Amino acid sequence: MQEIELALRGVPDEVVSRLLEDWHADLLATDPDPDVETNTLTPLDERILRQLTNARISISSLDGSLQNRLKKSLPR
Repeated sequence: MQEIELALRGVPDEVVSRLLEDWHADLLATDPDPDVETNTLTPLDERILRQLTNARISISSLDGSLQNRLKKSLPR
């Protein structure tokens, strides 16, 4: 739990909320699934990136250390 809280530090509340809703749906295999492209194996940083994109929030608007971490998860 603490590791997840640390990983979400600096992520906008709107994104955290959507991410947790989707993750919950994936874990319980419930419908509707807010993001059908994710599943229980989707890494947290990929989830963050997907929800930032959906919310139209630029990575560059985030804290520098969070930006650097998320950029490592971007598709090449």
